[in-house]
Amino acid sequence: NESIWKFRAGSDGQIRYGLGAIKGVGLQVGEMIASRRAEGEPYTDLNDFLARLDLPRLNKRVLETLISSGALDELGPNRASLASFLPEALRAAEQRQRNSDAGQVDLFGAAKVAVEQPGCVEKAEWPLLSLLKGERDTLGWYLSGHPVDVHRRLLEGFISCPLGELERRIPARPRRDDPPLVLAGQIVAMRQRGDSSRYVAIEDGSGRLELAFHGETLAEFSPLLITDEIVVVEGQISIDRFTEQPQMKVRRAWSVAQASGQFARGLRIAINGSGPAIVAELKRVLTPYRGGPAHVRVVLDRDGGPVQFELPEHWRVAASTDLKELLEALPGVGPVEIHFPRSAV
Repeated sequence: NESIWKFRAGSDGQIRYGLGAIKGVGLQVGEMIASRRAEGEPYTDLNDFLARLDLPRLNKRVLETLISSGALDELGPNRASLASFLPEALRAAEQRQRNSDAGQVDLFGAAKVAVEQPGCVEKAEWPLLSLLKGERDTLGWYLSGHPVDVHRRLLEGFISCPLGELERRIPARPRRDDPPLVLAGQIVAMRQRGDSSRYVAIEDGSGRLELAFHGETLAEFSPLLITDEIVVVEGQISIDRFTEQPQMKVRRAWSVAQASGQFARGLRIAINGSGPAIVAELKRVLTPYRGGPAHVRVVLDRDGGPVQFELPEHWRVAASTDLKELLEALPGVGPVEIHFPRSAV
């Protein structure tokens, strides 16, 4: 309700993205949206939006793009609701257009044949990753957050710092004997140098860092190096002599699930039932993850209050997020918490 074709300052002083920044929205459509709004009041909902525009130029694909980009957020409860409501709203708008073309309106523009005005029913919003994918596909970047946000709380339990704080955490002249850092981010770019070196750029919404993988390290961890995937890395920071920016020489790397298993020190399992069936299921799920560093604490929900006990040392596990999901899928089990040195998830 504020954007025009180009970027400009909004009424609140913030920069407003231009409609021209949305992939697939042409100049004619962008200017039509802005001009029809300028002629009257702001658009009130999706029905009003469709009623005031020329539908042949504003097809379903363009409307889906506008919804995914967030441009129509003010016209409905959320993007999932708008996307679900779109086919019905579009059919009603097209019928009104056909009535108008057939002359089924009076001298004042009111329809002689009434078309029922559908209402937008609120749906549960799409998951954050779906919202972000829609934004990147239509805008080329993220607006509502960052994919790392999905794992942010978990990562805070073991990473050294967000990427945006890295320059404050490292000395002006890093040394080879400085302690290694553990960092995480989404892979956004890669470049290969010869057969034995690869440089990988990661971002986390707060900053960016280049990672250097060489030799055996590259060979071991190359399966993790996939564009758009989130990777956790450990290594030494140096200052690149050409870019004068921090760069990490990676020693080890993990997926988020693997890193959780590597760094977690405790697993707390709440059980709402009892009996040999639950015990057997717990053993079945925990067994493949045995041998890790995390103690397992079981909390039984009894009438007299919760009863806690810790499994023996030989039942320590790699408390990965995969294990957490498997346990919480068992009947009578949950919630499950993963404990790190600095937090619990």
